[in-house]
Amino acid sequence: MLHLKRLFLFYCINVVITLTHSAYYRVGIIDLIKEPSFWIVHLIFVLIAHIIGFAIFSFKKSNNIGNTYLYSQIFVSSCFIFFILYTNYSDWQHEKKYGNIETNQDYFKYYEGDDKYEKKIAFDTLITKFSNPNEIKITGSLCSNKDTIVNGDNRLLYFITLFYKKNNSKTNYKAAFTMLKPNAKILYYDKPFDEADRKKIDSIYQNMKKDVENNLNNIPDSTRRAIEKEVPKELIDSLFVHYTPKP
Repeated sequence: MLHLKRLFLFYCINVVITLTHSAYYRVGIIDLIKEPSFWIVHLIFVLIAHIIGFAIFSFKKSNNIGNTYLYSQIFVSSCFIFFILYTNYSDWQHEKKYGNIETNQDYFKYYEGDDKYEKKIAFDTLITKFSNPNEIKITGSLCSNKDTIVNGDNRLLYFITLFYKKNNSKTNYKAAFTMLKPNAKILYYDKPFDEADRKKIDSIYQNMKKDVENNLNNIPDSTRRAIEKEVPKELIDSLFVHYTPKP
């Protein structure tokens, strides 16, 4: 009975240590504890310690099996704690050095708007203003264009606004560009995002949403119902995520 209590005690200790360090490094604890593998891994380490203890007891023919199991649990738990510390520290260092870089890459990798290429050029221009490419994280963008004539040729002039956050700051910033492919000219950057910007983006969002809803209303009822069944309202709303800076 004492042996089972020790097994359960070390199991609980390992779980608490893992959750404590996950919280410290800002890992999602709720998502963590929902994973069956989280509980299984801790159980595996306890069982490994049990097997090691049994092997040592059998090899040494010790009369004190309780202490043998206890020391094996302490040893394996110490190894487990070191593994958790090292893993969390490595993840934290990686996020610190490359987290924003990877987020920015994913933003353009999965962005499906027609102006993806133009916004990427603007972002590449913006990032040259910072010594560390991991210093900023893009949170949203806007783009419009109009016809113009350059040296007798018809060209599209783009007006691009990027929204981003900087490390160690809760403020949303914005940068504005004009662009004639393939070059973007930065008009300003590091300008705080204000309420006027929020209202402007909200207005654009609502107009685009109305356009989608109007298009749905103009198609046959059977087709519209099929689309609404397959594409829920939440997904339609998510189409505009790139237009609204995240807090």
